Amino acid sequence: MNDDATTGKVKFIDRKGERFGRLVAINPVPTPGARSMRWACACDCGGAKVVSASGLQSGRTKSCGCLTIEGHAKHRMGKSRTYAIWQNMKQRCDNPRSTPYRYYGGRGISYDPRWSDFMAFLADMGERPPGLQLDRIDNNGNYCKANCRWVTPAENMRNRPQPKRRPIAAIAMLAALGMAMTGCSTTPVAPPVPEVRTVEVRIPVPVPCVSASEVPAVPRTSFKPGGDMKQNAAAADLDLRDLEDYAVRADAVLRQCAGGKP
Repeated sequence: MNDDATTGKVKFIDRKGERFGRLVAINPVPTPGARSMRWACACDCGGAKVVSASGLQSGRTKSCGCLTIEGHAKHRMGKSRTYAIWQNMKQRCDNPRSTPYRYYGGRGISYDPRWSDFMAFLADMGERPPGLQLDRIDNNGNYCKANCRWVTPAENMRNRPQPKRRPIAAIAMLAALGMAMTGCSTTPVAPPVPEVRTVEVRIPVPVPCVSASEVPAVPRTSFKPGGDMKQNAAAADLDLRDLEDYAVRADAVLRQCAGGKP
């Protein structure tokens, strides 16, 4: 209903079935003496509310009240560990500048579009139980309710794909080869892998079997002595993956130097 400036009467405008935010107008509720028709509305959350036509049309009322409740809940959860886990999940999938992006978004891993909203994530997964981590059951699948669970750190580590471990000697040889191609005949190699001793390998200079451009760069560690324990734990995991990738390239170069023999 709207005011008619010439007659002073209120004209009826049928809003039935129209959507206003989370509300859908169902039936008009006449209110004698009111300057605006009131509508019984159904909310997406399952609730119901009677709202004035002017409130719907102006956008002042968009839900049965659930949006306000969710806003308060989100504000309270903003500093929680659950909220931080949700943010980190999105960073890994969406932000190419994020360190672990290449293992997630870089591999095509994404998340349920509903989970762009923290409250949808919270509704599906609940608050993080103390000491647990968010884990994907299928490591090649996306983040979604059916593929995610809360697990202990040990369970999370066991569920990660286990890459083929490369002998440290092969890694050391390629590192030495890389140094040799740049003019150094000796280099100590101390990968950031626990309980691995420093290995020194000597390779004569020059190395004629490959060109300098074919030798991959030795990976650098992102581990920071004296830094945050959680950050260093994540850095050590990434360093290990870098080292394994480096070892794969080592095999190729060493086979080339050996005349193609495996």
